[in-house]
Amino acid sequence: MKKSMQRVLAVLSVAAVLFSLTTAFAAQPPIDHPNWTYIEDAECYCYVSGGTVYAEGYVQGDSRVTKSQITLTIQRQSGSSWVNVTSDTNLEYDNYAELDLTASAISGATYRAKASVKVWYSSGTESTTVTSN
Repeated sequence: MKKSMQRVLAVLSVAAVLFSLTTAFAAQPPIDHPNWTYIEDAECYCYVSGGTVYAEGYVQGDSRVTKSQITLTIQRQSGSSWVNVTSDTNLEYDNYAELDLTASAISGATYRAKASVKVWYSSGTESTTVTSN
């Protein structure tokens, strides 16, 4: 009886420690894009519905940005690499640019979106690339 009680206490102690670690890590805000200065956000999404691949992407610059560009690409997985299906670019004389794309889907294929974005500010540019899951 004494050994089983010790085991139960040991299991409860380990569970309590793991729970406290999980709670501590979950409570910390994520560090998002620490290397961006002028780009506030850049994201892209991709989904398949009814035989069509849909991709959406945008870039949001801060108030100092005077021009924004996004090049959005739909990619299909081919083995361990990604093949470009279609791509387009949108340039806006503003701190925000977005783009939507569609393409025909091949049944059973895996797709993703890739957005290459660039913003202009008074003395230069900043750029990055993001991909959807």
